Amino acid sequence: MATVVQFQAMRTTLVNLWHPHGGVKITYMGEKRFLFQFYYEIDLDRFLDGSP
Repeated sequence: MATVVQFQAMRTTLVNLWHPHGGVKITYMGEKRFLFQFYYEIDLDRFLDGSP
């Protein structure tokens, strides 16, 4: 249960920091691995450049 709560808190925090234009889908893949799917290339570019 703690992992689910921490995941939701992390996801909410990252989305609030990044403000992606097209949204982002964050999936917990298990064993401390996450999949980030951005819907617009500009959001991915901002992420890769290290911009909030």
